[in-house]
Amino acid sequence: MGIQGVVLAGGASTRMGQDKAYVELAGRSMLEWVARSLAEVTGDVVAVGRQKAGDYRAVPDEVPGRGPLSGVVTALRPGNSLIAVAVDQPFVRVETLQALRQLGTQQLSQPAPLPVVPHADGFAQVTCAFYPANFLDAAAQALGEGGSLRTALGAFGYEPWTDLPAGEDGRSWFSIDTLDALEEAQRRFQPPM
Repeated sequence: MGIQGVVLAGGASTRMGQDKAYVELAGRSMLEWVARSLAEVTGDVVAVGRQKAGDYRAVPDEVPGRGPLSGVVTALRPGNSLIAVAVDQPFVRVETLQALRQLGTQQLSQPAPLPVVPHADGFAQVTCAFYPANFLDAAAQALGEGGSLRTALGAFGYEPWTDLPAGEDGRSWFSIDTLDALEEAQRRFQPPM
């Protein structure tokens, strides 16, 4: 199977005070910015954690209210590998996603592919990452035990991606989960293209 583009869109948006998937930025919703960027790289996009998602296919989270890990587990169930990006990361760069796809494709040629997770700003950026289909069991186990994506990655292992593409300044994983963060993003970065 191919690499699926996945918008992790199941959050409650409590800090934003409104559904952040539909917060507008430069004339488009955050959901649309992320989905369009993923579509350029994967061709096929699904919004996980929603009953509906505008023009995009939507799938509810297998276990609602459990954060991005539940979204990744849900998206891995059909047997696809995936590139997942959180709905509140509308500045995600197509160039970064293309490089991530290339690294993921290289992993898929290995006998035991590993997730590829950008490392930047001192953190593993788990909500802008490649997850191979064989990560499902470890992710589902972590979900069942009350863990997180970081827990699952710690148990399974992953490829840290530190040699990021030119021009990647952190915008691809800059999370906009408050109105203040939205203002900061607009100050720091050009609107998505």
